[in-house]
Amino acid sequence: MKNFYLIFLMFLMFLNCSRQLINVKGGQNMILSDDPNINYYGRIDFSNSKKPKFDWSGIEIQAIFEGTSISMILEDEKNDYNVFIDGKLHKIIATEKGLKTYELATKLKDTKHELLITKRTESSYGIAKFSGFILDKDKKLLPAPKRPKYKIEFIGDSLTCGYGNEGTSKQCDEGDLRKSENNYLSYAQITARKIKAEAHIIAISGKGIIRNYGDKEKISKDPMPSFYDYTLQNDASKKWDFKKWIPDLVIINLGTNDFSTEPNPDKDIFISEYKKLINKIKNNYDNNIKILCICSPFEQNKLRDIIKGISEEEKTEFLEMPSLTEDEKNGCHWHPTVAGHKKMADALIKKIKKIIK
Repeated sequence: MKNFYLIFLMFLMFLNCSRQLINVKGGQNMILSDDPNINYYGRIDFSNSKKPKFDWSGIEIQAIFEGTSISMILEDEKNDYNVFIDGKLHKIIATEKGLKTYELATKLKDTKHELLITKRTESSYGIAKFSGFILDKDKKLLPAPKRPKYKIEFIGDSLTCGYGNEGTSKQCDEGDLRKSENNYLSYAQITARKIKAEAHIIAISGKGIIRNYGDKEKISKDPMPSFYDYTLQNDASKKWDFKKWIPDLVIINLGTNDFSTEPNPDKDIFISEYKKLINKIKNNYDNNIKILCICSPFEQNKLRDIIKGISEEEKTEFLEMPSLTEDEKNGCHWHPTVAGHKKMADALIKKIKKIIK
């Protein structure tokens, strides 16, 4: 009898907690995260299909829903998300730590609507766990939009994250940094949309090929290539399965942080480690995988000949990004503004069109 009472009490506690956490009002329809009518883009951990986890920049969740309102259930740290309804930016969600229900849209016309959620902030803001959507009573998801034809993987640093691109001055405090980072308007995502490709963004601000920004040593303990195998940047135990998503093109935009502060790394070691990354990419996919090595608009005098030489030896493609004006470098901490990212995207699009016929 005691066991029965304990089990019953635990059930009531679980039911009460579930109601509080999910916060589904009577009559509303809960859509779980494993619904086949949801499109996911980016590296996501689906080991628990009911709570897929992600932290990389630019993760996207897409669906078409019926009705006048939609909310999402998310357990997060402190990330920001763009919410697009029918192709227009509807609002920006700034999450708080914990499991919460976030209202995405209300008072819409009672018809079908396309939803796109994009992760603005990078992985340093923590791991998110998505549980699903809440719709109006008797409403449902419709078949998801068709996925893009092409796939591009971007490996980079703060430029690829979109760090500070919506900042209005070079001086930004911690609060400004979070609000001003919008991966959707990074050169990478602008490029992907223009050529109708889905993108995986594997990028961390401050990371280099062998030396991270501001490191007192010539070689850092955790440069960007050490994270390349991760499904989640913040969880070393989750290794990415490179067979599940094979890109048409891999773009490497690294090296700025290696050479932007002293002491610069030894050139020979930098070249050796850059080549190791290229060969790892080839081993993960195929020796014939198309790879594009980029020289960013920063530290070009130091990087141009080095990266071009690597590209020639490894038989990859090479692109030197156009120089940016002072206005185009007026984002947080001298990073490119949205205008600067658009300028870089224009150059990249022209190059990609020559690579992918």
